[in-house]
Amino acid sequence: MKLFVLLTLSAVVAAGQSTSGTAVAEPKAYQAPISCTASVPARVCKSATDEFSILQQGSKVFAQVEIVIADSESFKKENDRVEARHDRELKAAAGNSAGFIGLLNHHPTAPSALDSVLFVLEDQEPRKIVKVVISSNLFRGVNLKEKPVVDKDNVIHFPPGEFEPLLVDTWSKYIFGYVEAWFWGRLEQKTEDSTRAPK
Repeated sequence: MKLFVLLTLSAVVAAGQSTSGTAVAEPKAYQAPISCTASVPARVCKSATDEFSILQQGSKVFAQVEIVIADSESFKKENDRVEARHDRELKAAAGNSAGFIGLLNHHPTAPSALDSVLFVLEDQEPRKIVKVVISSNLFRGVNLKEKPVVDKDNVIHFPPGEFEPLLVDTWSKYIFGYVEAWFWGRLEQKTEDSTRAPK
């Protein structure tokens, strides 16, 4: 019996010594998901997710933002869904002038010069960008062999060409910069508003 106890104690001590010198890994920082819709070509998906993953790892702000690379149809559906929700909210607030004006200034997406990117905002202040939906067409060049299309607003749209990896690098950095600038700009505005508030 004594021999069994001694052997058990020796095993416990040895186990403790074997782990005592092992460095404890720090918990991995949160990184929001990056995904592609089913119809996005594998090559485009891999190139874009790799690029955005690197950018997320280098920024605590950008790491909190979900990235979705969407094919044309999925992008249009998401854009329509976001706009439809906002329209429903506006109609519901139509009888309340203050609420209606407030909603006009409370759009679900941040303004963007790109019609291929949705910068989705959180509902509550300070309204950070929480999700970016990107049409995979953004990473395709211009097809000059086909005739461009003019929409109802007289905007000319050139048909997309072949996938160009350089465009992934260019537009991912633009999107990264936009998200960062939006976050710090809102934070600065919030700080200024708090200093102006009456004590």
